[in-house]
Parts: sequence; C-alpha cells; structure tokens
Amino acid sequence: HRGYENFAFLQMCQDFGNKWGEPLQSNIKNFDSSSVLLTLDKEVLLLHNDGMNNPLLEFQNIYGKSVPIHPRASLSLFLLKNPNTFTRLLTIDVTQNGEVSYPSALLDSTHLHITYTHNREKIKYLKIPLDSIDELIAQVRDIPPTLNKPQEKDESLPKDKDSQESPYIYIDDMVIAQAKENLANTPIEEM
Repeated sequence: HRGYENFAFLQMCQDFGNKWGEPLQSNIKNFDSSSVLLTLDKEVLLLHNDGMNNPLLEFQNIYGKSVPIHPRASLSLFLLKNPNTFTRLLTIDVTQNGEVSYPSALLDSTHLHITYTHNREKIKYLKIPLDSIDELIAQVRDIPPTLNKPQEKDESLPKDKDSQESPYIYIDDMVIAQAKENLANTPIEEM
C-alpha cells in the first residue's frame, strides 16, 4: 500500500481468470485498509475506507478545532465509472476519533447487506435497497434507473400494515446476544 503514493491498482481478467489485462492505477488511495469489490448486474462496486479523502471529514476541522483523521475514519460505497476511476456513491459511516473498517458485503435479489466494525467495539449492519443503489448509479452515469424487481412473494401470508419497508437506508447495530438480552430486561424509568 505504500508504493505509488498509496494508489490502488486494478486488473481486469477474462476467461475465468486465465487471461489478465495490464494493471491500471486507479484514483483510489489505500492506506492499509480492507476493501470489498462486488458486482451488481454489470456494474462494479467497491466498499472502501476513504478517511483521508472523504469530504464529510472536512467538517471535523471547523471552529479552529483540529481533529486527527484516521485513514479508516469513513467507509464509502464507490462505482467503477470507467476502467480505472471510482466515483463515490454514498458514505456508509463516519467516525471522528476511531475507525469503521473490515467491511463485508452480501447481495440478495433486493438488497445489499453490509457489515463492518465500528471503533473495534461492535459490528454494524447496513441494508441498502438495490433500487436506491440503481438510482445513485443512474445519477452518476446520467441514465434512467432500472428498478430491481423482488422475487415472487408468498401472498398467502397476511400483511402487517407496519411491515412496509422504508425506501430509506437504515443502520441497525448488531450486538452480542447477552448485551441485547440485558437491554431488553432493563426497566425504563417513568418520567
């Protein structure tokens, strides 16, 4: 990661990895962080720590307060816009005095599921509707989005009026089962 001023390289392969193209220097810097590359339809996405280059962290130094930024202070989702240029689609998480790191990703027919460590104390979970990602990609590419259609659902089950899923991105902390149980058994004080 220290060579080439920390720029990451890409290499395209064909024929199930039997043919490799020339390594191309990308516009992404890697300061010894984990990255996850995945494909959504024909698009290439990258989960990557961009703490040294995330514009949201510029606000950390307002009012004369200088805050040291860790290279893993933010985690973002990028689109490979051309053979060697990534464009940020959205910032997943930002932390002021710690790190959000070691991402993993899973795609199903309707969502991108992301887990990552938060300040090395807990695991966070993020579930992003693929339609939202398609809209972000369409904005970057300036094309109309194509909506991902969910697989057939079992309509025989009764619908709960509160079970409609929000179209917005949401984060849900995953905690150890014991801690969750302790929280559930803690009485709420009356006001």
